[in-house]
Amino acid sequence: MKIIIVIVVATIFIIVVFQSYTLMSANKTEEQKYTVVRKEKDFEIRFYPAATIATIHSNAKTYKELSGPGFRQLAGYIFGGNAGETQIAMTAPVHMNINDSLSSMSFVMPSGYNESNLPKPNNPDVIITKTTDEYVAVMRFGGYASFGLQPALPGHQPKK
Repeated sequence: MKIIIVIVVATIFIIVVFQSYTLMSANKTEEQKYTVVRKEKDFEIRFYPAATIATIHSNAKTYKELSGPGFRQLAGYIFGGNAGETQIAMTAPVHMNINDSLSSMSFVMPSGYNESNLPKPNNPDVIITKTTDEYVAVMRFGGYASFGLQPALPGHQPKK
């Protein structure tokens, strides 16, 4: 009986420590600066000033084709795959542009970096640029993006 109690207490302790670590890590992630211009029930319009980004381009046509390989290449850069072997903090959000011609994924660099003080990527597919000011419509969500079934248009059935 004592062993069962010890196992239960240890399991609860591990879960609490893991949840605390996850919460603290999420609160330390720098977010790209923006100003809310308009807020609606399901979305908001934001103004994002120019930012320095690391980008990869891909022939991927779907979220699944771009997300894994794109993330690995960009993560390789910020986790030391650069001329200075410098660790660069992860920020939020991750930008993705998926279309039929050329798709891209970008990590916004922390605010202390710019094109002149970022280390050169070891991977030539990682490109450092600066964005222009932009207005963006945003739907905030937490968790993992999954694009299985698409909502049906009037008169159409979703693909299965």
